Amino acid sequence: MAGFDQFKDTYFNECFELLSKMEEMLLGIDVDAGADLEVLNAIFRCIHSIKGGGGAFGLDEIVSFTHIAEALLDVMRDGKVPATQGAIDALLRSVDVTSQMIRLAREGKPVPAEMGKDLAAELNALAVAGGQTIAVPKGRAAAKKNDEVVKFYHISFVPERSMLLSGNEPIFIIRELKKLGKVKVKTDISTVPALHEIEPDQAYLAI
Repeated sequence: MAGFDQFKDTYFNECFELLSKMEEMLLGIDVDAGADLEVLNAIFRCIHSIKGGGGAFGLDEIVSFTHIAEALLDVMRDGKVPATQGAIDALLRSVDVTSQMIRLAREGKPVPAEMGKDLAAELNALAVAGGQTIAVPKGRAAAKKNDEVVKFYHISFVPERSMLLSGNEPIFIIRELKKLGKVKVKTDISTVPALHEIEPDQAYLAI
């Protein structure tokens, strides 16, 4: 399981990088001018990647919390909730809570049940105000087969566009997952631009 642990450590390190980017972008939003859609999309991808990785490693508390922050960002992207100072402050606090959860997970410690509970309720209220119905995702489902428990994981992975520039290769993630069990991949091509607009060093596909 040494390879799995290394893969998990990589996830934790990337989480801190994503949270740092997320915080920087949130602090850069001019509430009076309104948030730029591309900025909101970039912030959304940060939290979505953290949630997807959390699901891959069974970190259900992280998945549940980031899912609610993601839902708020989703309605903000749709223009249903404005980028008010209250919403920005709540998302900034979600960065801190997520960071604490990641640190605990990296140290092998359980996340307290009360951690982020009040903030989650606040994020939820903001998202619901924009018409978003939130269902806490089930990170793992289990089925019995021949008296054996078979676990199923649903993983979402949206790489940063510049991922290839740093020498990273998304396909390696799928190869590592295949070592842990059967993998069925469904590719999301919704962000692939027209052929003449494609830049060969940019990552467009998601799973």
